[in-house]
This record gives sequence, C-alpha cells and structure tokens, in this order.
Amino acid sequence: CFQYSQVLRCDVYQIVQVCAQKHIDKFQYDVYNINEYRKKEARIMTEDEKNARIFKAFCDSNRLKILGLLQSGEKCACKLLEELNIGQPTLSHHMKVLCDAEIVAGRKEGKWTYYSFNPEGVNHAKELLNQITTVTGSTQCSRNY
Repeated sequence: CFQYSQVLRCDVYQIVQVCAQKHIDKFQYDVYNINEYRKKEARIMTEDEKNARIFKAFCDSNRLKILGLLQSGEKCACKLLEELNIGQPTLSHHMKVLCDAEIVAGRKEGKWTYYSFNPEGVNHAKELLNQITTVTGSTQCSRNY
C-alpha cells in the first residue's frame, strides 16, 4: 500500500485504514479465513478425540525411546537430544505430542526445558487402556447356522 518513505510519515492506524480501503475484498477474505480458523481451533474435542491423542503418544518409536529415557527421572532436552541422535525440531515435535497427551510434563529453567512423567496423565492412560480392553458383555454369536 505504501512506499517505505511514506510509512515513516504516518502511523500504523492510517496504514491499516488505507490498505483496507484499497484492498477491501482481500482484507475481508483474510478476516473471514482468520475467523473460520479460530472457530475450528475453538471446537471442543470429543472424548474419543482426547483418548486418541493419548494413544497417539505411544505410537512412535522415538517417543517410546523418550519414555524409556524418562524412566530414570527428569531429563533436560539437551540430554534427550544426545541420547536420541535426532534434531531439535524433531524432539520438539515429539515432546509436544507427549505433553499434549499429558503423559509428560515440561518445566522451563533458563533456556532449557526439563521433562518428566506426569503422574496424573500416566494414571489416566493406564485407566483408559484398562477401560477400553475390559470385556463388558456377552461375546457369543447369536446367529443360528
């Protein structure tokens, strides 16, 4: 909307107003997309979706290795990186999955994050597995051949 020299002479509010007027269709489209995205993000997860998130945490060999390393106690992300021989972005992804499932908790100390088991999350996962794998009804076939 503006040349760099023009930006220096006016405030941000003026820039937004002029850009919105010149590109109103695109501006409205972008606002619509942002609002639709927020609606999707704000959607409440079903109980099955929450449970699937827990089981997803156990469905990767690197995440299982991470859980194995945490069995000896809290570990710094730097130690996990050394042990796993993976990159920092990959470790961050795996830790996000484990933390979102509430199996692992992280705490910041300076520039490092330390990870350990979340006892409540671990107990919930155990109870959930027990609940899902418990037979509650008749398993006999009712068809007559």
